[in-house]
Amino acid sequence: MRKLTFKGCELMIHELQIASSTFKDVIKNKKQIEVEYTTDFKVGDTVILQSFKDKKFTGIEVNKEIEYFVKLGNGYVELGIK
Repeated sequence: MRKLTFKGCELMIHELQIASSTFKDVIKNKKQIEVEYTTDFKVGDTVILQSFKDKKFTGIEVNKEIEYFVKLGNGYVELGIK
């Protein structure tokens, strides 16, 4: 997680690993929800979704913005991304 300040606003950038099998759906906007184990997210934060296959980074990533998040309990959150 990185913090950036732009025009007085603090922006958070989160790097998340996702399976390469679902990465294509994220690129095509078919998958717009991600479930993560942490509650450090805020609406407007940026997530960098990194494609992983066999526990190795494929070198492909995409930036998405968090539209909403819902606390699911036990430390999990559902992220709505665009």
